[in-house]
Amino acid sequence: KQVLTTCEILTLVLPIKPSQVTLSDYATPLVRALGHPFKEVKEMVLREFIRGVGENELITLLNSNVLNLIINCLCDEEISVGTRAIKFLTRLGQTEDGLNVICQEMVVRELITQTNQSDVYKIRMYQVLVDISANSPEGLGKIESSGLFAGLIEHLKSNDVLATMASLEVITPLVGTVHGYDFLVRNDIINLLAQQISSFTDNPLASLIYPGLARFFGHIGREFPQRLVTLYPQVVKEVFKGVDSSDVNISIVSMETVAFIAHSPPGKAALYKQDEQIMRHIMGKLQEAITKLPTEWRVRALAALADIIHLSVDHVTSYLTKVSLTWFNQMGPSALQNIFEMARQPFPDIKAAAFNVLEKIAAHRWGQIKIINHPGLFEFLLDRSTETTLEGKQAKYDVIKTLYNSPTISSTFQDEQCDRMAKYLQEGVIYVPIGNHVAVEGAD
Repeated sequence: KQVLTTCEILTLVLPIKPSQVTLSDYATPLVRALGHPFKEVKEMVLREFIRGVGENELITLLNSNVLNLIINCLCDEEISVGTRAIKFLTRLGQTEDGLNVICQEMVVRELITQTNQSDVYKIRMYQVLVDISANSPEGLGKIESSGLFAGLIEHLKSNDVLATMASLEVITPLVGTVHGYDFLVRNDIINLLAQQISSFTDNPLASLIYPGLARFFGHIGREFPQRLVTLYPQVVKEVFKGVDSSDVNISIVSMETVAFIAHSPPGKAALYKQDEQIMRHIMGKLQEAITKLPTEWRVRALAALADIIHLSVDHVTSYLTKVSLTWFNQMGPSALQNIFEMARQPFPDIKAAAFNVLEKIAAHRWGQIKIINHPGLFEFLLDRSTETTLEGKQAKYDVIKTLYNSPTISSTFQDEQCDRMAKYLQEGVIYVPIGNHVAVEGAD
């Protein structure tokens, strides 16, 4: 208890001083504390080291002994210590001097030796390497040259399903950058994963493996949709097939992957060029998921729909407007009514997801016309009495704000409707008329 109390005090006191002063004046006890048996002590030291990233005093402190102790923390049985070490090494590697320290031959050798003890430790190391690499082409180049990525492909080929899933999750951020994507192509990792998703139905553990693979390619589709459609058509085909899976998890993940691709204007264009019947079928399945599945899945299906019809004001074109309207209409004539009904439900997660879709619809002129013409919907949006929580009031306010700020407001709404929306926004998220005293859950 005395040790824990001391840690709590030091956690409050040490940040008062500049980090370079702490690292200089207390170098010896800080280093000694890195090897302490109590996890709280190691976490405290790593927290100070994180604060000192970018300071010369930290680089001076990082001799071979200290680096070995930090690698020990990375491979600690306590998850909290390992997580703190991941954060420190990532921050360190995102600086030029820190990257040079990590890529020293001695450090590389020690990292490989210690992380070979467990797949969990390997995943922690790869998380550090990927986060550093995603940050800059220079970081990726130096880490690749050091040989630290050598075991990544073998890890992805592992028969251990949990290890494979963890590896997929770790490497996914790399596809968000051009240099990261090029690295994955250069090392044949994308082809390897494309083969795995094409044959996932042959695996008895398909429901465990497929979601990670689909999300990985969904991220590629979000960043480089044309490359995904052109270079990996078999992957796109498997995702489309996955929508019809009897396994709800695979079906929903497939819809989410399509939505990931459709989120960007190039992604919408790439999908719209596919066989028209494919997206018609997917939108129909999405409507089924939104109306018939249990709440957890319906919320995810609504989020997918929001991504599919999402279009920021600066990306609006007649072509993309046509695409989003076509897809929404393919859900059937009752789609807007279903969303309206869910926005009126008392369940916070469903309500929030429905309002999110309404906000995306409100950004389109066709959506504004649908909202005006749908019986009771516009009045519902302006009725403050239906929401009793701060989250609900904010969600409704965001829809009105999107409607009012639309460049097509003057050609879509009557002056009286515009005035009512302006008054609503002027009154703010929370407004209670004088004389009314209504408690709003979550508000001060």
